[in-house]
Amino acid sequence: NWTYSEEGKNYFQKRFESDLSIILVAVDREKIIGYILAFIDSFSYRNTNPICEIENMFLEEQYRSQRIGTMLINEVKNQAKEKGAKKLRVGALAQNSEAIKFYHSLGLEDMNLYLESELL
Repeated sequence: NWTYSEEGKNYFQKRFESDLSIILVAVDREKIIGYILAFIDSFSYRNTNPICEIENMFLEEQYRSQRIGTMLINEVKNQAKEKGAKKLRVGALAQNSEAIKFYHSLGLEDMNLYLESELL
């Protein structure tokens, strides 16, 4: 429900207003079936900058495995290059093996692994 919270709305509003955002929508017969939101940023701890990060991506389940997600990511890559980005990155939950497999199929490689635990 974060997307519909005030914090989520503020996040999306800031991204919509930024020239460093890439926002694409997939439509089938006038119905929105998915979207991708990427943001270009620079990081002091990285040698290669700027980096385009896919921050949000969603595709209705019945439209998956139809290359729509691939088309969205490929268009993000094109626009990111035009905006000067040097790399593309995306985060995925370690348990989300389908998403990780999908990203690997597009040439993205494992870069970092974060481990965490609850502090009780």
